[in-house]
Amino acid sequence: MGEEVIRLVTGFGMAKVYPVMILIALRPFGLLFGFLAITWALRSALMLRLSIAIALALPTAFVNLDEVEALIVAPDIFQLAPLSLKEFGLGYALGLLASLPFFALQYAGAITDAFRGENDTGIQDPMGGSLHTFSVAYLVIGFFAFFSLGGFEDLIENLYASYRVWPVNLIFPTLSGAAALITVDILTRTLTTAIVVSLPLLGMLVVIEGAVSVAARLGRRFNFYDMAFPLKNLATVVTLPLTAWLIWSLSEARISESGEALQILERFFE
Repeated sequence: MGEEVIRLVTGFGMAKVYPVMILIALRPFGLLFGFLAITWALRSALMLRLSIAIALALPTAFVNLDEVEALIVAPDIFQLAPLSLKEFGLGYALGLLASLPFFALQYAGAITDAFRGENDTGIQDPMGGSLHTFSVAYLVIGFFAFFSLGGFEDLIENLYASYRVWPVNLIFPTLSGAAALITVDILTRTLTTAIVVSLPLLGMLVVIEGAVSVAARLGRRFNFYDMAFPLKNLATVVTLPLTAWLIWSLSEARISESGEALQILERFFE
């Protein structure tokens, strides 16, 4: 495989190969831009994101050398321009789709902070605005759950599966039954990960809100509505460590396997 890449570079020159390699890297590059966890981790490190995107794109280039060579042999600016927009936009959409549970946790934390009456400036959100104490706490727990439960592996698997639905060299997606099944599988895997990551914490908040409402309705003489503010704060503070412990217990086995990169790559390209 390395010999084929060397043949392309020596046969056509780096000036022709380089734009096509950048085109192939645009989908993972868009994914890294749209995914909230990567935005938090890398912030404005554009070159680092591009390096990771190229590393993610190289296996795709190796598997599809014929298509890559066709783009190098007959480059067309009127074709490369829409392909570039399509590749970055599709990757960005995949990143935003995977970020849905984190947006939900972020807004849940904002609601909790509003009930608590927190009014400091908070910290800067890389996506814009500012975040307060529980918004950050919920996001950190969500990030930990996502990565430790294999969410990032599923995200990369979705990225590579998307090439079977919408190859790099096609402006429009593949319209077939197999492509539809792959698309459904991508959406199912993404939504399942979102539910696993966000449901425990969001469910806990719903239970707390419901318990306070029921208690206030049943025990009017105790003025639970007047005590709702301290009760919600106390319940949230007490249950957050329990949520972190639950996530750690569920993900302990996967954390020990996180360094086995070869097995993960075999799973992507089996």
